[in-house]
Amino acid sequence: MSLDLRITFNGTAPGLQAHSLSLAAFARPLDRLVTALQRTATALLKDREEQPLGPIATKAKGLDLEITSLEHNCVSLSMRCVGPSDNDDRELMQRTMSKLLADIESEVNGREVSEAARRYVRALPDGMTTQTYRLSRDGVTLSEVTCGALPHVDESDDLPRLVQLRGEVAGVSFLPSISVMFKSGEKTLKLAADVVQVDNALRLRGRSALAAIYAR
Repeated sequence: MSLDLRITFNGTAPGLQAHSLSLAAFARPLDRLVTALQRTATALLKDREEQPLGPIATKAKGLDLEITSLEHNCVSLSMRCVGPSDNDDRELMQRTMSKLLADIESEVNGREVSEAARRYVRALPDGMTTQTYRLSRDGVTLSEVTCGALPHVDESDDLPRLVQLRGEVAGVSFLPSISVMFKSGEKTLKLAADVVQVDNALRLRGRSALAAIYAR
């Protein structure tokens, strides 16, 4: 059984009018598409399974898209949706892909529903007039989404933002670079730091603390 995704890009983005795909223009968005796939799977698994986030994230990171062909129909990418082994969760992949395509359609139409899908959409090059996504299993279409031109995006939206987290210092590291491990809830973050910040972190170890960090 094979689960396949076919994406057709049309417009004046680099390479499309010559029926080719520019890696300079599309490498970043395709990388973000895989990231969006894995994060969508993580969200679905968190809702379905009662287990720590670590094993869930590991399972989701096993999902991938493999390009199997590039066709000169505008530009159409055929991809195979794969998991970490022959015993992968096929239902998970199908649910994840269906959810991701719906999220992409919403984001293109200006409805913010998924940060990961939004980052993929915003990474697509200018000049796109239409984009079509067709999900199929063994040749049978399961879902098809066609989106129009991308909305204008203020580049300032992608700038780092200040985030405050309540938690505690879990440790510090000096190699290969100076950093502070900060535990907030079930997550432990490795934060870049300078010597003064490390000294402050050591004084706060074992006590509740409020961390202000820059994040995207």
